[in-house]
Amino acid sequence: MRGGRRVVAASLFHTMSNVSWMLFPVMGSHYDPMVTAVILAVLATIVVGKAGNAGELR
Repeated sequence: MRGGRRVVAASLFHTMSNVSWMLFPVMGSHYDPMVTAVILAVLATIVVGKAGNAGELR
C-alpha cells in the first residue's frame, strides 16, 4: 500500500486545521481564513516543488 502513511498524515492535518480555529480567543474571533489559505498555498507549493525534484510524484 503506497499511500498508507500519507493518508494518516493528511487526516491528521485536516483534523488539526478544522479544530485549531477554535483555539483562538472568543470562539475563533481572530481567525482569518484568507491568511490561512495563503500560508497553506505557500506550504503546498514548497512541498510539491520538493517532491517533484525528488521524483516522488512518479
